[in-house]
Amino acid sequence: MHPSADSSPWIALLTLTAMEIVLGVDNVVFIAILVGRVSADKRERIRRIGIALALVIRIGLLFTLSWLMGLTAPLFAVLGNEISGRDRHPTVKILALAFLLLIGVMLVAEGFGQHISKGYIYFAMAFALLVELLNMRLRKVHKPVHLHAGERGASRSAENADDRAKT
Repeated sequence: MHPSADSSPWIALLTLTAMEIVLGVDNVVFIAILVGRVSADKRERIRRIGIALALVIRIGLLFTLSWLMGLTAPLFAVLGNEISGRDRHPTVKILALAFLLLIGVMLVAEGFGQHISKGYIYFAMAFALLVELLNMRLRKVHKPVHLHAGERGASRSAENADDRAKT
């Protein structure tokens, strides 16, 4: 299959581009707020340094993420769970997306003049991560319940009898 035939790399690139634009605008706004507190003769120089540092750090983080995704061997183990750069639990991905949405909503709210304490945001993120880690651990410890063929058939015939009685 030709690489351009699969849409998932293009969707990933589009998503990453959108996130970079949003986070880049956030950096510019943050730097503009900080630079506003500096004397007028130093503002332009400090603004350029801040934006350059933000760009270098973001590119460094992207290269680090790319390197981590290329790893296949486990990096380390925590409580018997091997952690690698590639294997990420799907619910953790959803949680990370929720965190990004939370930060985006907070930035929009602050853009409209509503102040939201960062403590609330960080607590919500930490609490959600803790709950998800506990859920992942419980799912690993407890095995799913499997019904026997006889029980499965009995419950289906009972459901069918209920459906026939209703009609």
